[in-house]
Amino acid sequence: MASGIDSTLEAFIYKTENSGDMDQDYGEQDFENMGQRSQKRSKRPHYFPSNRPQAFIRNAVTGVPYPYMVGSKEQSLLYKMVDATGRCDEEGYLIKARSDLPNSNTNHLFYDSPEQCMSHMRVTINPSEVKRWHEQHQI
Repeated sequence: MASGIDSTLEAFIYKTENSGDMDQDYGEQDFENMGQRSQKRSKRPHYFPSNRPQAFIRNAVTGVPYPYMVGSKEQSLLYKMVDATGRCDEEGYLIKARSDLPNSNTNHLFYDSPEQCMSHMRVTINPSEVKRWHEQHQI
């Protein structure tokens, strides 16, 4: 019985040989590098984005899910920031490979407060905006 890697390699070779793209020659090294995103991105996520509608929102710093869904009206209870820099992939990992930069999709980040966002992202938010957010979210 072949090991899982051998059978996967055989399936990969079969697929590439029968895909109609005979001009491209796939070697064993190409197979080993396929799907290994770790070489192209950081080992730990820079943040935890909440991009999928109807999924639980996760705290951008900790990754702990909130009891609110993306797109619900309850998401307005959290501080939201959109990262459009393209430096991180859709899972929040910093992209290392220059060929993969920039990520053309934005990442939606949710925080407990603007202060948590400023601390995590190392940015400064206008103090009047911070004050306005706190006034709107007093319990």
